[in-house]
Amino acid sequence: MGSCPTNVIPRIAKALIIMGALAGCQTTEPPAEVVKAAPTPVIAPQKTEVARAVAKPERIYPEPASLQGLSGGGVINALGQPEFIRRDQPAKIWQYRGTACTLDVFLYQEAAGQPYAVNYIEARTKQGAALSHKDCIVSILKEREAPAS
Repeated sequence: MGSCPTNVIPRIAKALIIMGALAGCQTTEPPAEVVKAAPTPVIAPQKTEVARAVAKPERIYPEPASLQGLSGGGVINALGQPEFIRRDQPAKIWQYRGTACTLDVFLYQEAAGQPYAVNYIEARTKQGAALSHKDCIVSILKEREAPAS
């Protein structure tokens, strides 16, 4: 049989000794389990919170006294277009109608060539009874703002 080189045996012996020493360092316990942290839950905002954030601010309706002296353009900005306009010299009468009431806005010229301006307003129920100007204005504007059904 063949012969082994003389330096191979000491190398193998050293390798076996090192492996035995390393084997002694090994523990018989299984490795610890790796625990992953649970992801942080994302909490969606409640519908009511979203609705509040998106909700329109409360509508402020014009006071009857704020109409006094307004030009026709000012009245349109405050109340919208009238349903009916009557010219009865020296006045123009703009009529706003709702299911609960009618509002008449009387516009007069102070002098020839001057723009017409609100001089007087009158509110009445459908039956002709007097009604608070403010209540009638609010009622008419709320009807106009309500979605069509």
